[in-house]
Amino acid sequence: MSKSNKKKSIKQMLPSSGVTSNAPVLREQNDNFPHLTETELSSIKTSISKLKLKFNTLRDKKVYPGSEAERIHNELVVLYSKLMPPTNTEKKTNVKNDKTLIALVMMVKNEERRIRVSFDSVKDYTDTFVILDTGSTDSTIDICKEYCKENNINLFLKEEPFVNFCVSRNVLLDYADEVLKKQRYLLQLDCNDELRNQEELMEFVTTYKGTATGFYLKQQWWTGNNMDSYFNVRMCKSHCKWRYKGVVHEYIIQEGLNRKELKVGKSVERLEHIVLFQDRTVDDDKSFKRFTRDKEMLYAEYLREPRDPRTLFYLAQTCGCLGNVQDAYKFYLLRINEDEDGFMEEIYQSYFRLGELSQFLGHPWEESINWYLRAYSHSQRAEPLVKIAEYYLKHNHFGEDKPDYMMAYTFASMACKLIFPLNQILFVDRRCYFYKRYHMLGVVAYQVQQYKEGKEACIKALMAENDDTDMNNLVKYLKKETELKNKKQMGEGIGFTTLTVIDSENIGQFYPEDQVKQEKEIEHNKITREQIMVKARSML
Repeated sequence: MSKSNKKKSIKQMLPSSGVTSNAPVLREQNDNFPHLTETELSSIKTSISKLKLKFNTLRDKKVYPGSEAERIHNELVVLYSKLMPPTNTEKKTNVKNDKTLIALVMMVKNEERRIRVSFDSVKDYTDTFVILDTGSTDSTIDICKEYCKENNINLFLKEEPFVNFCVSRNVLLDYADEVLKKQRYLLQLDCNDELRNQEELMEFVTTYKGTATGFYLKQQWWTGNNMDSYFNVRMCKSHCKWRYKGVVHEYIIQEGLNRKELKVGKSVERLEHIVLFQDRTVDDDKSFKRFTRDKEMLYAEYLREPRDPRTLFYLAQTCGCLGNVQDAYKFYLLRINEDEDGFMEEIYQSYFRLGELSQFLGHPWEESINWYLRAYSHSQRAEPLVKIAEYYLKHNHFGEDKPDYMMAYTFASMACKLIFPLNQILFVDRRCYFYKRYHMLGVVAYQVQQYKEGKEACIKALMAENDDTDMNNLVKYLKKETELKNKKQMGEGIGFTTLTVIDSENIGQFYPEDQVKQEKEIEHNKITREQIMVKARSML
C-alpha cells in the first residue's frame, strides 16, 4: 500500500497481540467492510482478540503449541475468512460479467436451512440454476422457486427419488445437457458450499481458450477444529460427457478416459484460487448422518467387491470420520495391498493415515515411523516428515519423554527442502508447507547449532504467520550470530558451527530458486523479510 493511501488494511485494524492466521490473503478493503454490519464486525474482532489472548496463554506454557492451540488457530482461520468480502472487490474492468457463461448445478434434499448461503455466493455470476430435488419434505423447493423469481434467475427444477450419489448426480447432468441448448460451464455445488473468488472465476471462463473441459476447484471444509483442503473436479463444460462413477464418494470422469489420463492442461485444468468453502459446523447433523449412510453403502459394496481399491480407501476414510478407528486402520491396510490399482494418491494417504492411526492406538513408534517413511518414499511430501519431527521434539527413539533434537532436526530439515506438491490434489496440508515445517525447524535447529537453517526457517515461518514465538526464536538466532561473529573477530577458538551462521539475508542463498518461485505463485507473503528483520533487530 502506498504511503499516500491512508486507508487501513484489515490486518492493521485487528489486535496485534500475537498470531495471525493462515486464512487467504486479505486484500486491502475500505474501513467500513460493506459486506458486514457494525454488529457483525464488532463481534468478529472481539472473538479474534479473545482467541489470540487464549492462544498466547497456551503458547507461553510450551515451546511448541499443542492440539488446543491448533484448534484455536483454526478458529482464527474461519474468523479471518469472514472478514473477506463474499466477492473479490478488485473488479476486473476489462472483463464483462457475462452471466450466460456459467450455470449452477445442484442436487438437494431438505436443505431449507443453508441453501440460500450457496445461492447467495453465485447469484451475481449466473442467470441459470439447474436443480435436482431428490425428495424434500421441507420448504426447499419453495425456496428455490421464490429465490429465482426474486433474483431474475432461470430455474430448471427436476424432482426424482434418490438412487445413489453416482446415479442421481448423472441424472442431474443429463438434465442439464437437456435444458441447456448452449454450452456452459456447469458449476457443481453441494448445499452449504460457498463460492469464493468469484471475480477470478468470471475472468477465467470469459478468457479461457484451452482444450480442457473439466476443472479442478479447491474445496475447503471447516470442521470445527481443522480446515480440510483438497482439489476436485467440480466444474465441467456441458455436452462434453462428464459423468460420475462409484456408488458413494463418487468421482467424475469424461467418457473414454480413466483417472490416470486426467492430465492438467489437456483434459482438465486446475484453478488454484477458486474455492468452494463449506462450514460443516452449521449443517446440523447432516455430516454424521451422511457418514453413517456412506459406511453402510460402502460396506455393501465391499462385500460385493472386496478388492476394489477406491471402496477400501473411502471405507477407511468414512470409518475414521465416524471415530471407528480400528475399522479405519483395518481398511487402510487392505487398501495398500491393492497398490497396483486405482488412484495413486490414495496409497500415499493410506500410508500416512496408518502412521497417524497407529500413533493414536498406542502402537510401538517403530510401526508408526515405518508408515510415515513409506508415505514419504511413495510421494516426497512434507507432512509425514513433520509428523516424525514432532514426535522427536517430545520423545527419543526409546519412547522416553526426552527430546531427540538431532532426529527432529534431521526430518524437519528434510521437510523444508521440499517444494509444494502442485501435482497432487488429495488432502494437501497447506499450513504444513507454509508454516509448520519452518516453525519446527526454527525450534530445533538452534538446539543442534544449525544456526543458518534455523534463522532462515524462522523468517519463513514469520512470513506465513506473524507469531511471537517465531519472532522470539529469530531474535535468539540474531544474538547467537552476533556472539559468534564477535568471537571470530577476537580470534577466539570457535568450532565448526561458525560456518552455519548465515551472513546474507538473500533468500536465494539458502532456498533454491524454483522453490521460491513456486511458493510466491501460491501465496503472497503477509509480512516481508525486510519488515521481519527490522522488528527482530529492534528486539535485540
